[in-house]
Amino acid sequence: MKLTVYNKETKPLAVLLLRNKHRTTLSTMSSKEETAILECAHQLRKIGDLLDWKYKLLDILIRNYRQGAKIK
Repeated sequence: MKLTVYNKETKPLAVLLLRNKHRTTLSTMSSKEETAILECAHQLRKIGDLLDWKYKLLDILIRNYRQGAKIK
């Protein structure tokens, strides 16, 4: 799975949710706020990708363990 780096042209889900929840637009947000939101969204994406990878690896290990236990 490839990590996507967001820029100002692509709006991550965090920005869209924030905009819809508080009825504010990106133009009313300061540059620092927008940067903080984008950085937070990027970090959450990294964490999510890492957790997804760990659960997939755990699933593979469990399947192999179960198959090994059946053979014995």
